[in-house]
Amino acid sequence: MNKYSKLTENQMLNICKLINPDCNWEFHQLLDNDGKGTDDCYEFVGDDESCIQFNIHQSTDDEIRCYLKGNWDNDEVPSDKLPLINDYIQRKLGLDKVELISKQNSVLNELDKDGNGEIDLIQNDFNKLLNKNQKLIIELDKNYIHQFVKISNFIKTKKGNIQKIFESIRATSSQDELEERVSLLKNQVHTYELLLYHAINMMGALVSQNLISFYEIYESFDKLGVFNSNWENEVSEKLSNIGDKLDDLMYSIYNMEQNIVNELSHLSYITQESFEDLNRSVTSQLREVESSINTNNLLTGIQTYQLYKINKNIKEIR
Repeated sequence: MNKYSKLTENQMLNICKLINPDCNWEFHQLLDNDGKGTDDCYEFVGDDESCIQFNIHQSTDDEIRCYLKGNWDNDEVPSDKLPLINDYIQRKLGLDKVELISKQNSVLNELDKDGNGEIDLIQNDFNKLLNKNQKLIIELDKNYIHQFVKISNFIKTKKGNIQKIFESIRATSSQDELEERVSLLKNQVHTYELLLYHAINMMGALVSQNLISFYEIYESFDKLGVFNSNWENEVSEKLSNIGDKLDDLMYSIYNMEQNIVNELSHLSYITQESFEDLNRSVTSQLREVESSINTNNLLTGIQTYQLYKINKNIKEIR
């Protein structure tokens, strides 16, 4: 990494204008020199055949190549331009840091309204329902208790992973990285709510002996590996050890969230006539355990949410 690594594309363009203000500059292409995203070069061209390349992953001796007015034999930045560049970078990154901290604070306040350091999530009352219905479930088939415990652990681990990503917001080093992190976080909150909603309905379907709905949800959870996968546990471990390298894991997490949404969006039980009875039963049970969950509001939020798209080509260059 070098002094250009944290600049945005537009800031690089401004440096081109500082070096050669006598032509019109534009971004030309991003070169992935090693095919792995670890040797990127941002190339800009001027209308006088000038070309400047920012090698954001190289050391300082090869951080920028400057070919002015078609002179391809000299790649050095004019010495009188170096103080201008250094002054611009120091001023710009200083202002950006202040703005970044302000946006971080705004995001944290939005996601943690009571300021207790924890992201605001719907209360997970799944275990309350499980304890309430334990005897009845054992009478039907005690093996279901183990399956529900696995679901509970999956949801708990997911909640913990969401908290870890929430806490990582302070470590973001650019506004683009912050936006990507928040998008990922909101997607995870959505899938947490999605899993919790269908898990509660799965239990409600079993105790009310609506086995068609029960097995439809069960099969979807099984396809997602809820009962036999260590995915969330692996994510948890990586998040604990990853330090500032969350971007290496981010796109994998996004894909998993998308898989969850795609699988659970195909569940048809909520469109069946029997769903009204199931919803009433679940609502009544939630009241009995003094849960704050409103299933109707939760379902509305789930159905209207649109996944944020994560750009897998985003690098920490800004």
